Amino acid sequence: GESGRKLIFYILSYSSVLSRSVRELGPHHICQYLYQYVKQLTKYYDENKCLEFDANDNIVTCNSAVVRLLYLASMLIQQLFYLVGLQIIDEI
Repeated sequence: GESGRKLIFYILSYSSVLSRSVRELGPHHICQYLYQYVKQLTKYYDENKCLEFDANDNIVTCNSAVVRLLYLASMLIQQLFYLVGLQIIDEI
């Protein structure tokens, strides 16, 4: 869907944002990108189910394309957190 395409384009724009940040000595570009990226990721996650369950809570369907894209997205978030000096927490 549309949110998936937008998320993929956001992922693909990462290198240009990183280059701009280095070129201009402006880490705020990475922070702005991270914020907008997470907003786009949240929209995608809300609109796309990874798993579907039946009435007995058994997995009926696994959308592997969604799972793979979310995995890629999480790897990029980890890298962005590292670049801006944020620590990743496993659980609250």
